[in-house]
Amino acid sequence: MRVVRLVFFVVAGMLWSCTGGEEVVHPEGDEAWEMAHAGLVGAEGVVATVEGVPLLRADVELLWGSQPEWTAEEALEAAVEREVLAQEARRRGYHDRPEAKFGRKQGLVQALLREEVEESARVQEERAERIEAIARARRRAPEGIRASHLVVLVPQEDDEGRRLSSEAKEPFFDEVRAVMDVAVERLGGRADDDALREVAAWLNEEVLPDFSEGVEAVVNEHLRFPRPGERVQPDQLPSGWTQVVRPFGEAADEAVEEGKLGELMGPARTEFGWHLIRVDEVLPEQEVDPEALQEFVESQLLLEAQMEKLRPAVERWMSGARVEMYPERLERSGVEGY
Repeated sequence: MRVVRLVFFVVAGMLWSCTGGEEVVHPEGDEAWEMAHAGLVGAEGVVATVEGVPLLRADVELLWGSQPEWTAEEALEAAVEREVLAQEARRRGYHDRPEAKFGRKQGLVQALLREEVEESARVQEERAERIEAIARARRRAPEGIRASHLVVLVPQEDDEGRRLSSEAKEPFFDEVRAVMDVAVERLGGRADDDALREVAAWLNEEVLPDFSEGVEAVVNEHLRFPRPGERVQPDQLPSGWTQVVRPFGEAADEAVEEGKLGELMGPARTEFGWHLIRVDEVLPEQEVDPEALQEFVESQLLLEAQMEKLRPAVERWMSGARVEMYPERLERSGVEGY
């Protein structure tokens, strides 16, 4: 939808400029108000009057279309309220303000796009299968693992904040490896969260102060992440899930394959340090909800159809427009980055 909105603004910008060598003049203030309320209508087309101003059936139906759950009476009451507010705004001079002019132009854009793009777009049903396959692959929840771990981290940067190379970190891995044996002995077969936190605190207070700066014990509880064989992008992960480095995922997966859920596995080495890992649960794959999938496919088909109508239309309209842009004026006024 972001692309559609961007093109919509292009169209709006085009409407503000000159088209076909002839200036497009937008009525201002009172003139715009009179034009909006002008025209003779038959009595059958008037559904209410507000301060003598007729309220047309077509006006109410446009408003009703945005809230289809309303009853006819509710839609009419809302239209009357809007007309009362509009008349009060006019009395106060709001119709001459820049935001009112902007609103009128936005209305022009919406009407143009509704008739020239939205209503004439033709959905190509043969594309549904492709969209559905992509959505199934990208929107399912992959099979995953829930695990906790105690890690003794090795330094990642030198004293000047520069990232250490793998070769430069190697001595720290050798230095820390023996700490893992001490941690396992201290745990004494315990693997619960309290035990992991207790041992991490003890390491940080009693053992690791004698080691290099940056060596630290940390506990991460109940991480959720895809199993190593799952190919997923970060935006595909369910809420609360993360991605882990391959050695960590493989060590956790090994615990699953060996049926050692709830037990400590390791120590396993990653680029961050040495880990003791406890796998708690295997999370089953979750397929996309069929109803949600169908709604997505339909909306995507319609969006593609509208975009295919919109792009050439914008190119056609823009080709006849004289446009001059001065972005530096926006920068000077402080609008940039707003």
